[in-house]
Amino acid sequence: MSAEILGRPEPQNPKQILFIGNSYISHNDSLYNYVKRIAAKASNESARRYKFKSITISGSYLKHHFIESYLEKGRLGLSTPFDYVILQGNSSVYSTKKKRIEFLEQVSFFANEIKQKNSKTALYMTPAYVAPHNKASKTMMEKVQKLYEEAGDLNNSIVIPVGLSFKKAYEINPKIQLHKDDGSHPSVLGTYLAAATVFATLYGKSPENNEYDHFGLIKPEELVFLQKVANDTVEEYFANLNWVF
Repeated sequence: MSAEILGRPEPQNPKQILFIGNSYISHNDSLYNYVKRIAAKASNESARRYKFKSITISGSYLKHHFIESYLEKGRLGLSTPFDYVILQGNSSVYSTKKKRIEFLEQVSFFANEIKQKNSKTALYMTPAYVAPHNKASKTMMEKVQKLYEEAGDLNNSIVIPVGLSFKKAYEINPKIQLHKDDGSHPSVLGTYLAAATVFATLYGKSPENNEYDHFGLIKPEELVFLQKVANDTVEEYFANLNWVF
């Protein structure tokens, strides 16, 4: 990896984040709500102070989103730029050369538009499929990781290792259910783990001991496990890659 990839930020408290993707981040009351509530608990502030927005299209690829429109001043009700724009690609973008090239081109186009609006790009590394999905494989996560890191390298963008958090959680506890029955979309636990990983990455802080439990749906022991996995994954990821911020 080159030193052009952005590493984990120092502790900060971004208040305006735009999430762009598909049903992977809209299921279970939407990922952005989890991240917002975790951040609010961590800073002892009202969640209303966090101006997060989420635009999702079911089954979409980045090419289906009109980034120029999203970033127009006032278009989404904000008068100042987003601190971060998080891009989540379709889960299948790793699977063919054509899709990989298209993904890299789309990320570059989006990242350039985002930079022109004085915002930062973050890439949401998606998790691998699991059984019973018919395309689940032991090598999928490695391929997804490689693609997202290449996109981050080319565009000086931070990569959020959500997929690696899922991988670590399953390695520690194979019985945990981070996916829904389709083996593709996240369960409530999966969305929480993803949110904790986003928080640990972009806020530069550990999500451990955070009190947000999605209105009691996540048991205390699950909360402890997911928060630790997210923080350990993020710490190990950036330490091992020697990226710079």
